[in-house]
Amino acid sequence: MSTNRFQLIERILELSVADSWDEAKSEWEIDCIEQSEEPDTCLCGHFPINELCHLINSENGNSALVGNVCVNKFLEMESKKIFDCIGRIRQDIGKAPNPDLIDFVHRKDWVDDWQRGFLYSTFRKRKLTAEQLSIRKEINEVILLLVTRKRGTAKMSQEDGQS
Repeated sequence: MSTNRFQLIERILELSVADSWDEAKSEWEIDCIEQSEEPDTCLCGHFPINELCHLINSENGNSALVGNVCVNKFLEMESKKIFDCIGRIRQDIGKAPNPDLIDFVHRKDWVDDWQRGFLYSTFRKRKLTAEQLSIRKEINEVILLLVTRKRGTAKMSQEDGQS
């Protein structure tokens, strides 16, 4: 793992404005996350990865594809809670998104303000009305569609996930 770590640092520094690791990693943010059905390769060289984080550099616009483990462990960005929640929703479409996922999908404009408020107002409730459960499932289906990529398909836009 240490060789992979050094490769990740080297590649991130190449794509950054800053020359030091501590400064460089602060330039990066998660632009998009996805669970790929086909394995991919992390910027560190690790293969296979299926939990992918598309990062963007706020200083120069460069992008990088990094696995969830490297994002959490080395770049110190929180994506594990998001991927864990996506896994729970994939198992049971009626499960509630956690605040990390709610905030992420709202920032990406995958859910609007009303949907964000609805998800927050119901995420701790165990018993929903039939209508509330239906709305939650509908929102969750869109989220799953937008974070699931099949090799050979273009990245999906928000419109692809909405009827």
